[in-house]
Amino acid sequence: MKKAIIFISAFFALLLLVFTHLTASAAFSRGDVNNDGALDAVDARLILRHVAKLDTLTGAALKAADADGSGEVDAGDARIVLRVTAKLQKLPDISGDSEDAATMEKETEKKTAAKPETTKREPFVTRPRPTEAATEPQSVAAPSTDIVKVVEKYNKAANDTKNYMGKVKVTKLDGSYIEITRMPTSYAWLKPIVYGLLPNDYPRAPETREFNKGKSLGISRISLNGFIPPEQLSAVNLGAAGVESAKFTPKANGSGTYDIILKPEVMDGFAPPTYNGQAAEYLDIIDEDIEPFQFLDGTVAYAGTTITVEVNKDGLMTKYYATVPVVMKGNFGYGAQTLMEGCELSGFWKSELEFIYS
Repeated sequence: MKKAIIFISAFFALLLLVFTHLTASAAFSRGDVNNDGALDAVDARLILRHVAKLDTLTGAALKAADADGSGEVDAGDARIVLRVTAKLQKLPDISGDSEDAATMEKETEKKTAAKPETTKREPFVTRPRPTEAATEPQSVAAPSTDIVKVVEKYNKAANDTKNYMGKVKVTKLDGSYIEITRMPTSYAWLKPIVYGLLPNDYPRAPETREFNKGKSLGISRISLNGFIPPEQLSAVNLGAAGVESAKFTPKANGSGTYDIILKPEVMDGFAPPTYNGQAAEYLDIIDEDIEPFQFLDGTVAYAGTTITVEVNKDGLMTKYYATVPVVMKGNFGYGAQTLMEGCELSGFWKSELEFIYS
């Protein structure tokens, strides 16, 4: 699922920086492994994947990976690249005139202490649905709160919309927000760097597609079914057992609103959630996504997905709002070595869709 890439990249950036900080060697050579004219986290990642035997560097790339000029490529080379990227040290003179390591560490501490805390972005709050005019017909019946019945009706509305064969224009706005909520104080200097790498992209540019007979118009043809969350499922089959509360509020004109809150789920490691992926996109992760690192003794909590869907008199979606909060806690390591204990990242994925039928 494509949402996994966003959350995964945040963890990978954090782990990469922590791992390279723990490994030895303060000297520096070249390090521009991909030969793009800049030293950055991409070069460090290429070095680590070579060290972990996930990729093999050869020729000029292998020579550039030997950042400290030791004649060997190891994790210390990746550390140097990232420290230069973070402006914590300069490229050393490999002739032997490099700065004393202890002096460099003291200077680093001074810079870190003087550096202001990175400004956090406030978590996004879902923009409210337009308030209805006073003259619009009010509810003609009390809201239904029978979870089983409401969920059954919601599943039908979602699937009828996914499989709609008429003409419809759909605008989708989605994205993620991620922040570091806990990390060891000894690595506090990494925080500004990690925040600079986090892909906080909510809201991304809206994407509008026109569909007819279940297929999009234009050159890039995709299905309506696959455009509507959850994109990875051809049918919505939300289980009532995973629902904390569900309400359907009908309107006099036959339309109505579903308000659903899913139960929190805490999964060991990267096990997929049972219910939180049945009605919305979620941030799923697998072990291979963070190689060469490992997620040790950790949990991923899906802290209660909220879904609000407006439907027309025909039972088809006209508005869709979903928020999927996620909190990952655990220890992270490389091979048998634990790199950092008690790390926590929290974030969410949000989706908003609007449907116009013709």
